[in-house]
Amino acid sequence: MWMSKSHFERKTLSKIDLILIGIELFFIIHLFMGFLASSAVQIQAAELFLGGQFTVSFWVFVVILGLIVPAILEILELRGYKIPIAIPAFLILFGGLMFRFIMVEAGQITRYLY
Repeated sequence: MWMSKSHFERKTLSKIDLILIGIELFFIIHLFMGFLASSAVQIQAAELFLGGQFTVSFWVFVVILGLIVPAILEILELRGYKIPIAIPAFLILFGGLMFRFIMVEAGQITRYLY
């Protein structure tokens, strides 16, 4: 989206990105559902994000700033509002990077039992 040359290309990529954001939110929800329906170790891992030390950073930086805000900005752009394309693109990249940092850090804290 950031490097698109035409308005048509930007709109098409924005629509595709909205679909991918929806799919990623679906996977995040099902990740936690799987954790909570599993063993005690996975439940403890889920609790890091659902009331533990990674709750605020995960939900603010990844879900809100990295997925929901860019989706709202892209929807506004598709409806005709002038939104600088760099803002949602940067937020998506930032959210993805934060997702990786937070997941690696949470993985280092949790333990794995056979």
